[in-house]
Amino acid sequence: MVETGPAPLPKRFLPACRRPLLALCSVILLAAACSGSGGSGEQAAAPVGGGEKYARDLARAIDKGKEERAKGDLHAAVRALEQYAIDHSAYPVASSCPELAAALGAARTGSVPIKDPWGNGYLCSSSQGGYRIESAGDDGEQATADDISVGGGSLGGP
Repeated sequence: MVETGPAPLPKRFLPACRRPLLALCSVILLAAACSGSGGSGEQAAAPVGGGEKYARDLARAIDKGKEERAKGDLHAAVRALEQYAIDHSAYPVASSCPELAAALGAARTGSVPIKDPWGNGYLCSSSQGGYRIESAGDDGEQATADDISVGGGSLGGP
């Protein structure tokens, strides 16, 4: 019997930090395959500006991926905050994301994002009655059109 080594791990076991790189490499390889000339050795004639359009489209796709990642981060934080509110009948009191992570406790610390996908810090605030978490988005400026935020609260009864 010939041993071939361990079976490759399914995608869900890949470290989260390697998934975006894997996706980016797949996009680049797919684009290279689609732009080939059919194997004749000659390069296909590209329309003028084709490279710029490809670069713009790639940058747009990467930004869209970052936006989706930020929304996912915020969704995970909301789940942790809502679970905390169910357990304690109030939201934790915090004025920053690290404070919020500490207030939620070790079991939920990984659910509170500290930096957004663009490398900027999230803005977190929470009181017993509600919370707000914001990303400045791609431009890094607060209160602009590309900001992404969540907020919630109002635990009071009817």
